[in-house]
Amino acid sequence: MGSIFLESMFRIFGKPALAACAVCLWSCDIFSALDFEPRPGRLRPDTDAFSDGSQRTFTWAEGVDSLWPDSPSVSRRVTVQDLGDTVLVGQTLRRLSFTADDGGPLPAAVVSSLAFDPARMFPDTAIPDPGPTLGFPEFPQIGWRREIVAGDLRLVRELQGVDTLDRPEGLVEAWVFADSAYWDQQAVASASLWLGRRGLLRLHAVWADAGSGSWWREITAR
Repeated sequence: MGSIFLESMFRIFGKPALAACAVCLWSCDIFSALDFEPRPGRLRPDTDAFSDGSQRTFTWAEGVDSLWPDSPSVSRRVTVQDLGDTVLVGQTLRRLSFTADDGGPLPAAVVSSLAFDPARMFPDTAIPDPGPTLGFPEFPQIGWRREIVAGDLRLVRELQGVDTLDRPEGLVEAWVFADSAYWDQQAVASASLWLGRRGLLRLHAVWADAGSGSWWREITAR
């Protein structure tokens, strides 16, 4: 499109206009790659999350969708601090500290919800429920799938595609994973996760309506 535009300007106004338009288009944001972060070719969420610093903060909101106007909901910030590596029984693990800004207990499944692998970390704070681990492919390909059984639930994770998120730092391309939970062949929960070069960017999860409304969770990396 840019080359057609420049050619038209050259025919109408000559070389001076052509040069001016070329400079304008070169510096224009729509032709610049500086505001666009492509998806990673390799996924290592435990490491990627701290690629630009030793601390990561997430906005964590959850509540109930129902017909009641005052449906309960809560929003907090969860901060994860990278404290370096430690060796335990010959295995190198990443020491992580999890804190919530309201001083309350950490949310359920906090580790897995933030795309960390409990098997690869040593929590510096008490984690009551790290959550089940489905993991992610190191070299992602659309169509990848993993399934595990955790108690009475069958958990499935699939890599469905690619999406571009409009974030404060610019446009960020991410891999999109879809999670499903089944109880006795019935779907009871679903979630979508967006992973980019800095680990988890967003999670949106919904639990099936249990009579009083559907429980939802929204996590966004800051």
